[in-house]
Amino acid sequence: MVYLLTTRNQELDISGSSDVQKLYETYLVRLTTLLYELNKSVAHMTK
Repeated sequence: MVYLLTTRNQELDISGSSDVQKLYETYLVRLTTLLYELNKSVAHMTK
């Protein structure tokens, strides 16, 4: 179950099998991967 905040500060209860939750999970995985790679690159540049 995922709660998304809308622009009006309302919580939307998204069921676990919905397309919205699948997209959100994919987004989080991609964002985490991007931040991990960026962190590795910055650490390599400062050496």
